[in-house]
Amino acid sequence: MRPEIEKIVGAAAVDERPVRDLWPAATMAERAGETPDRVLVARPAGREQVVSILRWATANAVIVTPLGGGSGVCGALAPKRGELVLDMGGFDRILEIAEVNLVCRVESGVNGMTLERKLNEKGLTLGHFPSSLPGTTIGGLVSTRSSGQESSRYGSIEDMVLSLAVVLPDGTFAAPRPGPRDAAGDAVGHQAARHAPLRPRGLCLQPVRGRRRRVRDSDRNRR
Repeated sequence: MRPEIEKIVGAAAVDERPVRDLWPAATMAERAGETPDRVLVARPAGREQVVSILRWATANAVIVTPLGGGSGVCGALAPKRGELVLDMGGFDRILEIAEVNLVCRVESGVNGMTLERKLNEKGLTLGHFPSSLPGTTIGGLVSTRSSGQESSRYGSIEDMVLSLAVVLPDGTFAAPRPGPRDAAGDAVGHQAARHAPLRPRGLCLQPVRGRRRRVRDSDRNRR
């Protein structure tokens, strides 16, 4: 498998290591002497590389797991030997902060705290504050339907998603035009956030490349 993936992303962007989140049971198992599986990890640098990897994985029946910050505590990130992990850390650009419309557009690998600080510089806030924020990515927050300390005020992460740009398991790129989050039936953002966690290998609507997010005036600008 490694030679095929290296042809897509380059040898420098591929390594092999144990990958897991912060699930306490896994931590205790390691302390008891259990050795976690080493898995192949690829770090794509662009959408076309993601498309090529997922097409190859589908054709070869290889399970793919997207990796964000690895800050989860429920054991969802637990790939096994023979599977492939996509490290989405290369997708770390904040593409747009629209101060008039109170919308931002970011890639899935953007760190949650980095985004919040950039918004704060403009007198804005995302309003999403899980305790793990410094170790999260936006893609991870959305795929796990994250909530935080102020979610009773601002809503959970799925309430802030306006649209998703995604690469599907067959390599198809889908990017709906910005519009109302809900019209008739469920919004695409809710479908993605709802179903991704139910597939531990992350093959539903992952990896997510970019998102539009709703932001708010920060409290210090309110009177």
